[in-house]
Amino acid sequence: MKQAPGSLTFIVPGLLDPVPYLDQLPVQELPELPVFSKMLSRGKFSTPESLNNDPNNFYHCVLRELISSDVVDDDFLHSSIAGICCFFDVKNLSETERLNCGLSFKDSFQEKWIMRADPSFMAVDRDQLVLAQTGYPDISIAEAKTLTDEINHFFNDFDEEKFWTLKAVSPNRWYIISDKPIRIQSAPPENVLGQSVKSF
Repeated sequence: MKQAPGSLTFIVPGLLDPVPYLDQLPVQELPELPVFSKMLSRGKFSTPESLNNDPNNFYHCVLRELISSDVVDDDFLHSSIAGICCFFDVKNLSETERLNCGLSFKDSFQEKWIMRADPSFMAVDRDQLVLAQTGYPDISIAEAKTLTDEINHFFNDFDEEKFWTLKAVSPNRWYIISDKPIRIQSAPPENVLGQSVKSF
């Protein structure tokens, strides 16, 4: 969508979902949002053409706004979202932190496929694994790097796995840097939280 100078685009996930208790509240108890209401009254509402229940739909919509293109396939989606995240994560690191992560700011993105591989915790629930938590807020970047080094060392013994490496840019955001595309279908962790991981 082309924007006029000085315009602002809001992408609000779940805005159209029903909120059952709001119609039961008295009018005087509804939250007052005068500034937000004024901004919305001067705007135009549009529904994305790609509106659907796909777990990655939010990212499709964001990418379409960022790149102003209608061509956003799944391969482009996965590589672009992770690539954009990784670019800004690495950019925000100091030169020393980049070296500690084993990432060169200029060379890390040259002809590479980048995927998010954020750490998570799965709990056993009878005969299934449930995604119970994403991220590790209590560990340091040094501990995260130690974990990724252990994983890389394990997979380095397999010749068929030597085209990728796992990097920890922060305790909560890890990336797979690959020399070739990894063809898997994934879902954002926030959409899986509290559910069995089997179907994802």
